[in-house]
Amino acid sequence: KKTIKKFIDTLQKKNASLKQKYTRSAISFRDLDSKKEKRILYINSINKNNEIKISFAAVKDQSFISKAKQDLGELISRTDARADGWGLSVTVPEESVSPGASEKIFLVAKNYALFFQQEDKQS
Repeated sequence: KKTIKKFIDTLQKKNASLKQKYTRSAISFRDLDSKKEKRILYINSINKNNEIKISFAAVKDQSFISKAKQDLGELISRTDARADGWGLSVTVPEESVSPGASEKIFLVAKNYALFFQQEDKQS
């Protein structure tokens, strides 16, 4: 619980427009700066090694997903074809939850928020 709380606190400090919602199965974050308040990431679970399993919202732009995967660097990540586009999942080791080491996750979350805000402007 401490690991997830620390991660959530740091994520919200880095991206003030994100608002979390807790459910039984996941914690989701929506971007309040988006017209549709699009959910951009989900914390799905934490395993016994204190690794946090995160998935990002699906997008139809495969090149955006490829760039996001590159931005994650050495973190364990994978892309998935979904009915609504391409998804990105990442496993975040406990040591990556510290504010200095998790910049990559925060950058990708910010890029997702900007991506969806840009989509809103085009609609």
